[in-house]
Amino acid sequence: MTGRIILITGAGSGLGAELARQVAASGDYPILAGRSRDKLETVSATIPQPHQLVELDVTNDGITRVLQDLIKTNGRIDVLINNAGLGYFQPLQNLSLQQITEMMDVNYLGIVRMTRLLLPQMLAQQSGHIINIASAAGYVATAKGTGYAASKHAVIGFTHALQEELRRQPIHVSLVNPGPIRTPFFKRADPSGEYVERLKGWILEPEQVAKQVVRLIQQPKREVFIPRAIRWGYIAMLLFPRLYHRLVAPFVNRK
Repeated sequence: MTGRIILITGAGSGLGAELARQVAASGDYPILAGRSRDKLETVSATIPQPHQLVELDVTNDGITRVLQDLIKTNGRIDVLINNAGLGYFQPLQNLSLQQITEMMDVNYLGIVRMTRLLLPQMLAQQSGHIINIASAAGYVATAKGTGYAASKHAVIGFTHALQEELRRQPIHVSLVNPGPIRTPFFKRADPSGEYVERLKGWILEPEQVAKQVVRLIQQPKREVFIPRAIRWGYIAMLLFPRLYHRLVAPFVNRK
């Protein structure tokens, strides 16, 4: 391999699929990981450059063997992009405990599982980059986001702590906090389509976000907000909480 070997979870659609396309186009070698072989093959047909597919469920302990085989086959993993995620946007009383558990299992524990298994290999090779896709919801929680926001809060805390643990190691750890992205994610999170319709002027396209993540691979940073205005919105909420909850919260709560 002449380029970096980049493992992308949740690559069967949406942001993960677009990341795979852009990573391949940039000259690196993407490994597309996801639960559905059919979806992975559909994405694969859109990537003319060399790449690899692997069936992988981040909630399944069987990923240990899958990752061992990947390392044996490819020799190394240079970059791990923890992108797999799901959400259910419902008031707490309408959410089942199973749905809340599922969000935490995929969004947070999935990242923990993947990172714990690949980190020793990165430490052994004295190089690597872990990129965790969180969400603006991890900083600015909104109505109907009790389960989803909590899972993304956990990702943010986990990533910040890992950055401190690896401060003296030659391994980069990055956190990406995008706003809502126009992907199939919303077919489950917002079946009515009301949320996407109400915020259609603010919805990000997968290409926008993927472009910034690819840039992050090439020029590592600790944290990126997409768009940057999210960072300032979070700071404003901390500095002027009453003003934020009176003027801004009614807008962002429109799910």
